[in-house]
Parts: sequence; structure tokens; C-alpha cells
Amino acid sequence: MADVLKRLYPEIAAGGFPHNHPLIIFFTRVNILIDENFTVLDFGAGRGALKEIVPERIRRHTDIARRVKKLVAFDVDPAVLNNIVTRHRFHAEVGAPLPFGDESFDAIISW
Repeated sequence: MADVLKRLYPEIAAGGFPHNHPLIIFFTRVNILIDENFTVLDFGAGRGALKEIVPERIRRHTDIARRVKKLVAFDVDPAVLNNIVTRHRFHAEVGAPLPFGDESFDAIISW
């Protein structure tokens, strides 16, 4: 299988992932839109498992917490209270009002 992938995506040899990897496409767009003064809401953040499961060379690209002023994690799953990406964590039940005021965020992402 690895040989087939290398034939279809020769760039894997140079970076470990294909040019059309969904994480790379999504976070390339996010990184273009955010800056160091932004407060960003990760809506549906869960416990931040992405940080644990993706390879380091991709994780450097997906780690927006170090690129913004503040990253806030929100989810309806209480696992968000153990999010490993940020210490700003919020949980609310399905259908409950969000625990944020108007204009609290410069950007909202949901992966």
C-alpha cells in the first residue's frame, strides 16, 4: 500500500503527507486568515486529540494555539474540559445558550 501511495503522491517522500491531505488544506486556510492578535473559538474541540494522533510534522502546521493571542475550546461533550491544547475550555449541553458574549471571537473554526 505504501508503494501505491508513493506512486500517486510522490511528495510524501519529501514531507510525509500528500499535498491534498485534508488537515493541510483546512489549516493552510486557517493560518492565512488568523494573526497573533486573534481570539479564536474551536467549536467542537473535544479533548484536543488531534494533537496526540497526527505526526509531528503535520501537528506543527495544525497547532494554531501558538499562532493566536487566545484559543478557546468549546464542545457539548464534557471531554472538552480535559482539552490538551488550551486551558480556556467551555462545555454546554446541547441546546443550551453558548457561554460567550457577542463579538468575543475574531474567528471560529470547526474541524
